[in-house]
Amino acid sequence: MTKRPNILLTGTPGVGKTTLGKELAARTGLTFVNIGELAHEGQYYDGYDEEYQCPILDEDRVSSVLL
Repeated sequence: MTKRPNILLTGTPGVGKTTLGKELAARTGLTFVNIGELAHEGQYYDGYDEEYQCPILDEDRVSSVLL
């Protein structure tokens, strides 16, 4: 079984990560996964950050879903 490559796009909100990711997927045949949407749908959170007013991503649970 051939392992498929992964590309992780990070950056400030609103800079075009989703647009770029979808375009890369379309041109390469890779699968686009929006981690924010995946985490929201599966409730893959490990608490809430009061300072930043946002949920804390449970990276282990997200990783287990993606592998």
